[in-house]
Amino acid sequence: MTDTHAPAKTRRPRSKIPLAVHAMRLGFKTLGRVLPSTAAGFAYRTWFLTRRFPVPAREQAWLQTARSEIVQTPEGPIATYQWGEQGPFVYLVHGWNGRGSQLAAFAAPLVAKGYRVVAFDGPGHGNTPGPNHATLPRFARVLQSLTQQLGPAEAMIAHSFGSAVVTYALSHHLLTTQRVVSLSPVSRMRFLTEYFFQGLHIPPGVQRRFHHRVEKEFGVDIWTRISPDHNVPGLGHVPALLLHCQDDQDIPAHEGARLHNLWPNSRFVQTEGLGHRRILRDPEVVRQVVEFVTEHH
Repeated sequence: MTDTHAPAKTRRPRSKIPLAVHAMRLGFKTLGRVLPSTAAGFAYRTWFLTRRFPVPAREQAWLQTARSEIVQTPEGPIATYQWGEQGPFVYLVHGWNGRGSQLAAFAAPLVAKGYRVVAFDGPGHGNTPGPNHATLPRFARVLQSLTQQLGPAEAMIAHSFGSAVVTYALSHHLLTTQRVVSLSPVSRMRFLTEYFFQGLHIPPGVQRRFHHRVEKEFGVDIWTRISPDHNVPGLGHVPALLLHCQDDQDIPAHEGARLHNLWPNSRFVQTEGLGHRRILRDPEVVRQVVEFVTEHH
């Protein structure tokens, strides 16, 4: 089932390419020609690097209403934010280079409906201590530990890469949940590697060596094992709501539509004018998500 929600908003223009990206593109072009294995090693390290961005005022205001706590997990200390005193738990799972507070617009409406809400900053993200480095399986193990320590998940609301974390965790039996909301999701891990290669102009020979190194480290089946399109066909027992903006400049909406087609018992809502991140705080999106999470509560 597909719905359309089209608020009157304009598309945000693309930001200029940073000088650092231009420099990396030149580096991969030059190094890839003369030392492709060295360039592949650099690409490998870059793939797992994370960036932490300043928290805008709206998110700081949301965090002031939360109980902030560092929770110790087998993967290290994790910064968490909690709203609500009682009721079932809803976990908010941010995307790559994101932070838990990006999804905090969902907290107050869910608390008003009798839920407890938990957001967290994944490894290498936000206020979580440690190096700027992360992997999807590690992210999923953190989520598993939090649900074991704080309380089981009644629902998960995930954004972008966070949706891949949730589908991996569910498919590999790290946790259970009754409902999943996936905002701006990716359906194929190969899409992310292609986006990475194209963004940095990484030559084909370096790409092949990069794939070989990842597969040597994590197993030759790593790309299917972590890819949502491989994991969601077995999740028909978990109702899902997928929302994606048709003018998303980071992950195109056809990725969300493809995931919907592969996920039994899922519903797809396409929005307009919200891009990749404004969808997280749009009032109509928040209303639809809260309604979906709470409809059987």
